[in-house]
Amino acid sequence: MKNNKFLLIGLIAMIIIIDVNLLFGSNRLSAHAKFWILLISSVAELCSIFAMAVFKPSMQNLKEPFGLKAKFYSIVLFLATTLYTIGIWNMTPATPNLVKETLLGTAIIIQLSLLVYFCLKKTKEFPDERFYSNLAISASLMFVIALAVLIMIAFYIQFVGSLSLLPGYIYILIGLLLLMFALAYYYFEERR
Repeated sequence: MKNNKFLLIGLIAMIIIIDVNLLFGSNRLSAHAKFWILLISSVAELCSIFAMAVFKPSMQNLKEPFGLKAKFYSIVLFLATTLYTIGIWNMTPATPNLVKETLLGTAIIIQLSLLVYFCLKKTKEFPDERFYSNLAISASLMFVIALAVLIMIAFYIQFVGSLSLLPGYIYILIGLLLLMFALAYYYFEERR
């Protein structure tokens, strides 16, 4: 419990440092781009802080073998973080001496290798009716949320006139939707 508090404090401090550096650092982003980067990343940051603060690990769950639920969470989490990292890579300006490419490329390679590892890892558990039911409910909820996001983008284009969507924004949005899908599945799995 004590380590979780220190981890939460460290995460909040890191988020503040990154956001302040984005706002006041020496980058050539417009205020509009900074706003969207902060808005999208803040939603993901708040989801992770909420998950750390609310969902406490229990000793009973730590003794369970690697099951189907853990495999599902691992795959969705690493896919979401990989897409989020690709989005950050596309949105940030180039740095001298290939620093950005080296660091983010290494992060993507690590995330993709862990994604492949968890995809190929065998489980002794087989999906049951509850698994498929929760998966269908979560997928339906995320479909509605994705439609709502597309409708909001359409309204923005209708009233403002134009919207320049960079690939980085789309990658981050897809990663955020995948993370929300995993959280929705977790909620429906724990509720029943």
